[in-house]
Amino acid sequence: MRVARTVYRGYCAALGDAWGEFEAWIESYTAAHGLREAEDLWEQYLVNPDSAKDPQEWRTELNRPLLD
Repeated sequence: MRVARTVYRGYCAALGDAWGEFEAWIESYTAAHGLREAEDLWEQYLVNPDSAKDPQEWRTELNRPLLD
């Protein structure tokens, strides 16, 4: 499977903005390469508040499958 992926660093409250920026990048990438976005997406919490106290250490992986 082809997947667009990025890692967001910081407060979880700003994940909506991170998804918005990522989606904008995906739209331009898919248009340029003749692809389309799958409907599903997912987040993976790599470093979260339970494992690091400093929000600058928090990492969330954003993923969106791409289709031919």
